[in-house]
Amino acid sequence: MEGMDGSSASRLKGIESVPWGDLRHAYGRATDVPTLLEMLAEGSDEQRDHAVHELFGNILHQGAVYEATAPAVPFLAALARAENIPIHHRGKILYLLSAIASGSSYLDVHRDMLFRNWTEKDEQDLAKELRWVEAARRAVAEE
Repeated sequence: MEGMDGSSASRLKGIESVPWGDLRHAYGRATDVPTLLEMLAEGSDEQRDHAVHELFGNILHQGAVYEATAPAVPFLAALARAENIPIHHRGKILYLLSAIASGSSYLDVHRDMLFRNWTEKDEQDLAKELRWVEAARRAVAEE
């Protein structure tokens, strides 16, 4: 994914083809994810810190992965490999990728804390979330 010149355009090639507006993360539509990835690619140290913090909060909220998590992984991995990204930010990106690989499903973690009866819809939602978890783990493993 990374180009010979190491430019962010090369590292983030294909980012516009991901339907971020159709994908969801912890706070709703994932339309902010491309901007955060671009901020990681080209931003100042402060902007990169902000981007990592936001990504930890939205595509991996409290250890739970979401629909938008797996599609973000190839871009994160490319940025972690990019030599022009400061080493401490590459380390933060690698930590995020590691956390994604060990992430879980919100419902799987919280099912015993829900103060209501577990329904068939909950089972369906859990199955969907577990597919997101598997997709995120597979994406990290492939990178």
